[in-house]
Amino acid sequence: MAAEIVPVVRSDLRTRALDLADMTGTDFPVTARLDDSLNAGMAMLHNILSNVGEGDYIADTMNISVVANTETYILEEDTDVDTQPNQYIGKILDVYEQYDADTLIPVPLFNRDDRPVYSRPKDAATLVVRHIPVYFPMTADSEEVPRWCQPGWEWYAIYHCAIHLLGREESDVRLWQALQAKLEQVIIKTASPRVIGETDQVQDVDRRFEYDWYVAGRQTSKYRYRVEGHNLRVLQVQSELLLP
Repeated sequence: MAAEIVPVVRSDLRTRALDLADMTGTDFPVTARLDDSLNAGMAMLHNILSNVGEGDYIADTMNISVVANTETYILEEDTDVDTQPNQYIGKILDVYEQYDADTLIPVPLFNRDDRPVYSRPKDAATLVVRHIPVYFPMTADSEEVPRWCQPGWEWYAIYHCAIHLLGREESDVRLWQALQAKLEQVIIKTASPRVIGETDQVQDVDRRFEYDWYVAGRQTSKYRYRVEGHNLRVLQVQSELLLP
C-alpha cells in the first residue's frame, strides 16, 4: 500500500524557516511578518509556475454569462469562503463560447482598429475562460499549501523567509540564496513540459480572424474579447459581417 502524502500547513513552513535561521524558540521575529514573508515566497513560486509552459499546474476555468447590451464583465471568482474576498484572475489562457452542451467554440481577440465592425452583445451567451488565478495568501496556521505545490517545492518559500530573517540581522544568506536558486531551476525543469508524451505542434497564435472549420454551420464565434484591467470586454461581430 502506497504511503499517503502528509499535508504541509502554514505553521510547518514557519517552523522550518525559523530552524534554517537558527531562531527556533526566540521572540525576535514577529509572527505576522514571518507569515507575510512566507506568503511572498509562495506568491513568487506561483508566478514561476504561471510562466512555465501554459501555466498547466495552476490553470483553472470560470464561466461568464454574457447579457444583451453589456460589454464589460469583471474577472473575479467567488472563493466560497466567508473570510476571503473574491479571487481576481491573473492571466487569460483561452476564451471559448459554449455553443451547446457539448461544443466549445474558440473566441478570438478583437483588434481595436476594427471597432466599427463590432457592437455590444445582442444575444445572451456563456463564455468559458481558461485562466491562471492570482495567488491568494494563506491566512491560518492549519491552512495547507496550495495543491499545485508539489512536495518539496514549498522549500522555495521557506528559503525566501529564512533569507529575510537572516538579512535583517545582517547574517550571511548566500547559502540559502544558492539553494533557492537551485530549487527554482529544478522546479522549472520539472514543471515544463507537463505533458511529456506529446510533441510540440505548430499553432495559430493570432486567432483574430476566421477559422477553417465549421461548427453547426457557423465558421467562428460571433463574439470577440479583450482583457482590460480586471475586466473582460466582450463585443459581438455585426451579423451582416459574419461569414455564412
